[in-house]
Amino acid sequence: MRAKHIRNIAIIAHVDHGKTTIVDLLLKAGGVYRDNQEIEERAMDSMDQERERGITIKAKNTAIHWNDYIINIVDTPGHADFGGEVERVMKMVDGVLLIVDAAEGPQAQTRFVLRKALAQGLSPIVVVNKVDRDHADPLGVHDRTLELFLDLEANEKQFEAPFLYGSAKEGYFVSNLDDSRDGVIPLLETIVNQIEGPEIIKDSPFKMLVSNIDWDDYVGRVAIGKVQAGTIQKGDKIWRIRTDGEVNEVKITKVFEYSGVSGYKDSAIGEPGNIVGVSGFEDVNIGETLSADEETELIDYDKVEKIATENKPKLIIAGGSAYSRIIDFKRFREICDKVGAYLLVDMAHFSGLVAGNAYPNPTKYADVVTSTTHKVLRGPRGGIILTNNEELIKKFNSAIFPGLQGGPLMHVIAAKAVCFKEALSEDFKEYTKNVINNAKILSESLIEKGFNIFSGGTDTHLMLLDLRSFNVTGKDAQASLGRANITCNKNGIPFDTESPMITSGIRLGTPACTTRGFGEQEFKLIAELIHKVIKGLSENKLDNSRIEKEVKKEIIDLCASFPIYDI
Repeated sequence: MRAKHIRNIAIIAHVDHGKTTIVDLLLKAGGVYRDNQEIEERAMDSMDQERERGITIKAKNTAIHWNDYIINIVDTPGHADFGGEVERVMKMVDGVLLIVDAAEGPQAQTRFVLRKALAQGLSPIVVVNKVDRDHADPLGVHDRTLELFLDLEANEKQFEAPFLYGSAKEGYFVSNLDDSRDGVIPLLETIVNQIEGPEIIKDSPFKMLVSNIDWDDYVGRVAIGKVQAGTIQKGDKIWRIRTDGEVNEVKITKVFEYSGVSGYKDSAIGEPGNIVGVSGFEDVNIGETLSADEETELIDYDKVEKIATENKPKLIIAGGSAYSRIIDFKRFREICDKVGAYLLVDMAHFSGLVAGNAYPNPTKYADVVTSTTHKVLRGPRGGIILTNNEELIKKFNSAIFPGLQGGPLMHVIAAKAVCFKEALSEDFKEYTKNVINNAKILSESLIEKGFNIFSGGTDTHLMLLDLRSFNVTGKDAQASLGRANITCNKNGIPFDTESPMITSGIRLGTPACTTRGFGEQEFKLIAELIHKVIKGLSENKLDNSRIEKEVKKEIIDLCASFPIYDI
């Protein structure tokens, strides 16, 4: 669900296109300044260096309370040199105000930051400022801005962004140049109507990703971020989950929300979707997770039971495509029996481990087990449905044969037979043992290099890698690693603020390389090469080709040492 009364937006503009002046104007419209109070020039440029240079370096927050809405405004750095700041801002907002000069149009800094915003799927609002300037060409700038949208591969919705025209200096913006000039209310109305409220998880424990750090003279370090789930208030005890997986309990000493030019304002409660600051830490850092649950990355079986008891489902499904810990099928069985539900276990991703006695067998507890025949099982593509329930057998056969089942492919059937025979061998048991050992080595090696592995490690063949501490998305990581001959999948993470098409994580596994013969030293090397690519990508977001080529050569040399076929 989305928060109805909150709007989180970032402002993008080239130097001197009026970004900070527009923020000042919006603050006045929101009642931050009294009618007779002089507007503080460059209210959001709090750093001496910023005031001197007239640019934004550090991302800062303020908020407008207009009608019944909280409009959080995040000022963005306009330079590629501060790309990390830009990445973090985009994770906190749901839309952007793109400010362009009516004479100059979109410029280089506009392009860099806008690219990031569009890639995140954010909704833009275009503000053509300074229409009162000599040589102003607002309609021409409109067309040039749309050309930029096309060049940056904006989606259809983004391409249809609303345009407003006006002058921050004169204090007005309108949807059409012929409209009456009634202040900035049209801009505020456009923000409220065009930008969606943030996605929230209301009835859930508190969770927040630390996206920025600030300092308060009274309480010290302040962790800034968007509340993703639950609520937070002074006195709450929460868990601080570091990027290296270490977990510490902390007590919140203060919760801040943003208000006007004064920065922080004490808040009784931090609500889901709002951008807040929290204190109670000595050394909190960007990329850490603050959570009311110590083990939010593990299945909470008590919570599953509670939900099942309240909702009385007919079917409960257990399994996962990126969960790296052992699933307690017995506990799931007990929950199903309590509420009278069927238990279906999808073991597609770990059926090979089950066959090799390296993972608990769900067939002891489940009414139905489904699986593929490839992945860790190492056979051809295909599907399996297992059940001992005679009533269900009839229903499955009726539903699948002949309606969904096509003509049998005899070569695939033969390949499955070979696969099943291999799975009965002692060599296969050794293979599954090695798969897990290699996964643990890879996981531990990546943690040593600063990555967060969800749930702190792995008991299986795979792991889910959190990329937020490197300010890299799963989509970009997958593409960059792919160009370096390292295959992986972008994957969503718990409480991911990125869209499913972007993601904040990648999924890694060890079966294929283990089959090829890779061992401890090889997987340590793979961890080094993954780190090299991701670190390079975080530093060279527009062009990581040099690093990719270097790693690709190392990968080719590594694979050459483990040929698939003896020739």
